[in-house]
Amino acid sequence: MRKVILLLVAVSTLLLAQSAIAQEKIIGVRQEMADNLTSVKTAVKDNDWAAAQDSFDKAKDTWQNEVKPLLVEDQKEEKPRFQEYFGRIGEVEENLDKLAQLVESRDAEIESQVNAIIWGISHHPKGFEVGPPKYSVWDWVFGLGIGSAIAGAVVAGSAAGGYDNFADAQAAMCGMKETTYKPVPENQKVYQEIYPLYKQLHDAFGLDSFSGKTANVMKKLLDIKDKANV
Repeated sequence: MRKVILLLVAVSTLLLAQSAIAQEKIIGVRQEMADNLTSVKTAVKDNDWAAAQDSFDKAKDTWQNEVKPLLVEDQKEEKPRFQEYFGRIGEVEENLDKLAQLVESRDAEIESQVNAIIWGISHHPKGFEVGPPKYSVWDWVFGLGIGSAIAGAVVAGSAAGGYDNFADAQAAMCGMKETTYKPVPENQKVYQEIYPLYKQLHDAFGLDSFSGKTANVMKKLLDIKDKANV
């Protein structure tokens, strides 16, 4: 009996380790790709088009040989972990093609295109699923906000007061605590109200095609806050 228990523990540990390794791998290769894309922007600002092309080629190679294969392979799992990113493969590849054309034609207006790709590989708008509840809606807002802040700081770059890669931004802007927080299912309705506002700001700051207004965002957030405090 003891051997059976030890075997079950060993198998469970192995499965958890494989999951953690896969998660760490996808984070690492996405960061590598994002850093190379940020280098494209830096090179263009310096008018170094050879360096911009080199950085773009590295980013595309990382996408084709590292990021995309991991996302495709993940779909074979019983419960895919990266479904949201898998669903954006077509969008990322379309934006990579557009960026390739801009770099080839030496079009200096590449920033929004680079940013769209970085958002595509790093932004997870639907959040994530975890077990039973002890998370306030404002913890959700903060959690989404810090992720956006990190991405924004990397997009800005060190020259503008941000950071040149995700590792530096995370080291400066994040900390670890022993406390574990979990979401409250009852807050899902409020989260569903917040997400459209988050997406609206994402499109306003990240897409050239955005033509709407953002004047409603703060008022709506205050309304949500007031309802939550009743």
